[in-house]
This record gives sequence, structure tokens and C-alpha cells, in this order.
Amino acid sequence: MAGFSIEVHDGVTPRLQALPAKIQRSVMRKSLRSVATKVSRRLMAGTPRKTGRAAKAVKIQVKSTNTEAWAKVKYKGKPAGYMTVYEYGSNSQGHHQVARPYFKGVLGGWEEDAKREFAESLKGAVEGAISAIEG
Repeated sequence: MAGFSIEVHDGVTPRLQALPAKIQRSVMRKSLRSVATKVSRRLMAGTPRKTGRAAKAVKIQVKSTNTEAWAKVKYKGKPAGYMTVYEYGSNSQGHHQVARPYFKGVLGGWEEDAKREFAESLKGAVEGAISAIEG
């Protein structure tokens, strides 16, 4: 439904690349997961509730390679289809459901906060990993 990319320029990249590949991936995954968890909590809190099943279906998936990392915060399972219809409406024959947008209202304006938090988290994680290797 929505997404954004983050590029880190605070002098962290050369220090991150100096770490072994396995530690690079671990540091990026942990930093990204902490930000994705905050985003998922915000999505859970703003999800329309009738039974609470859709809010419980918010899941996080984080993956990384040596050069990049990405996270998905999404609805998983049966509520995923329902929440899409809830957001955009449907044009099925006989059962038209009007759109009731909630997603932009719930997560509007979170991109800059998430980018800043990720940059700070990554910087701290890289410094911690370097001190652990050196120490």
C-alpha cells in the first residue's frame, strides 16, 4: 500500500562496509526491525476493528543482503484481502462496498520519523559492533 526507501549518508556507510559481511547483515536487519516494529504498532492501533482479527494479522518481514536491507509491514492471511477492500472499496456484482480509506490517515507523515530513527539506530549498532570487534 505504501513504501519508501532510506539512504544513510552520515559517514556510517564506510564504517558499515568495514565490518564482516555477516555482521553487516545482522546490524542492518536489527536496526530495520526496530523501526518496522514501531510502524507495525502504529498500523495495529489504527486498523479498523470489529473483532480485532485484522490488527492481529499485521506482520513484519525483514531481509538483508550485503548491500541492502528491506522490511515489509503488511497484513497476512485472510484479513489482508478484507483490508484491501475496506481501503479501496469493491465493484463486485451485487455487493458493492464503498471505500473507507484509513491507511493514509494512520501512517501519514511517518516516513521522516522512520528514516531518522533508522539512521540513528544503524549508527549506534555499527558503533557497537565495531567496539565489540575491537574490544
